[in-house]
Amino acid sequence: MKKKGHQKVVFKSYDMNQLSLPMSLESMIPSQHKVRAVNQVIEPIPTPGKI
Repeated sequence: MKKKGHQKVVFKSYDMNQLSLPMSLESMIPSQHKVRAVNQVIEPIPTPGKI
């Protein structure tokens, strides 16, 4: 069975002013939120291939 693929390339319009999220999601997280404690535990764990 052959897969049907799209042959036409479609581009979405681009607008430099469309960004509505803050550039840093950290600013949206309260300082005492549980996710900050989780992050402190997870961040030190080495990632394979990352030095």
